[in-house]
Amino acid sequence: MTANGEGRGSSGLLGRLPAEVLNQVFYQLHNIDLKTLRQTCTYIKDVTHLRLNRLFLSPNFRDIEVFRAVADHETFRLQVTEIIYDDARFDLAYEMEWPSWYDQEDDIGEVTGVPEWYRHVYRQNRGMIRRYKPHHSQVKEAFEHLLSPAEAFKHFKKLWQE
Repeated sequence: MTANGEGRGSSGLLGRLPAEVLNQVFYQLHNIDLKTLRQTCTYIKDVTHLRLNRLFLSPNFRDIEVFRAVADHETFRLQVTEIIYDDARFDLAYEMEWPSWYDQEDDIGEVTGVPEWYRHVYRQNRGMIRRYKPHHSQVKEAFEHLLSPAEAFKHFKKLWQE
């Protein structure tokens, strides 16, 4: 008996079904369910593969790593039928200079080490949040506790470096 046959026999009732029937069952499952099923036995893990028909790509370093891993994988790369590219980028900092008198709201929190252009963008975003908060519960919940400009800038710098 072959190794595949041994695995098929020890996989219980599912292993005794014809491959055509198994493929139809697996085709009906969502990826999350397929992933869970693959963890139940070695035979099912060997005969099923996750369906990766859509792949995301952005300037984010982690997205690029995942994209390369899928592109280098013999099976997964053949399944991809759609690539979604997120072209969002951070503007160059020197293009975002603003005179300090331009902004009217002064008390925005801790601003030590935060450049003037970032303070300006921070104030604009706070104004937008204030306008939308009363009308949209999702915005109200998401921005219940705002980061200070210093904390937000630290997070921005980390994303910028990626």
